[in-house]
Amino acid sequence: MGVRDTSREAYGALVNSDGLGHQQQKIFDYLAKTKRFKTLRQIEQDTGIQINAVSGRVNWLKNNKYLFEGNRKKCPISGRTVIPVGVIVAE
Repeated sequence: MGVRDTSREAYGALVNSDGLGHQQQKIFDYLAKTKRFKTLRQIEQDTGIQINAVSGRVNWLKNNKYLFEGNRKKCPISGRTVIPVGVIVAE
């Protein structure tokens, strides 16, 4: 069994178990704690997770309804207009 096959099995087990990986959990916890919608660059800066990993983890979290998109806004880091993400926290 090759590395790719092993990675696919591990990912499949994660998805099927409904558990979050370390980086996914870190991003989710950060957004839940801040209670604000943040851009990917803000998440990168505040969590220390590289942007390519942030993007993939955020997409997975959005697709699985852990995160939601907010209204378009200008990113304070990149200056570009983007769609931030956040956690809907029941008060």
